[in-house]
Amino acid sequence: SEPTTVYAPSPAPTVERTMEPTSQYAPSPAPSVETTSEPTLDPDCVNSPSWFKKDDPSKHCDWVDELPDPRCSVKGQDGGLAENSCRASCGCPPLPTSEPTTVYAPSPAPTVERTMEPTSQYAPSPAPSVETTSEPTLDPDCVNSPSWFKKDDPSKHCDWVDELPDPRCSVKGQDGGLAENSCRA
Repeated sequence: SEPTTVYAPSPAPTVERTMEPTSQYAPSPAPSVETTSEPTLDPDCVNSPSWFKKDDPSKHCDWVDELPDPRCSVKGQDGGLAENSCRASCGCPPLPTSEPTTVYAPSPAPTVERTMEPTSQYAPSPAPSVETTSEPTLDPDCVNSPSWFKKDDPSKHCDWVDELPDPRCSVKGQDGGLAENSCRA
């Protein structure tokens, strides 16, 4: 197991004034690193000597240990997953300790810099132009078929589809085609 990393606080931020556009935040300096002792493992983090793969008693926790990623989700003869019986093979989380194993110090405050120009790379969008037309132009193919009706129910025409288009556009008609192809208005 790798040593645990502890990060110490970074130095104080700097304040500069410049005439050039700059990033709002300056990068944090590299943290200093301390290591602590190895984490303590759960004493129950062991492989069961009685677990084996369902219908294959030759495959025990040692078999799971060879390829834990796919095999920890395999069912055993007892109906439980390997991850619950082969805990050492499938991985156990470290036990909590009174001392934190990893401490992250906050990043320093952002560097404050004054500029004459905005620092954002995005400019506001201009207002949209508005054009009005007298009448909308309709697609000549966007019409309802006068002959379409629901398969086995001649009382349900395109007007019926228009009432609830989301579910009804996928209904088959007497011709075998979907309503969405015949009821286009």
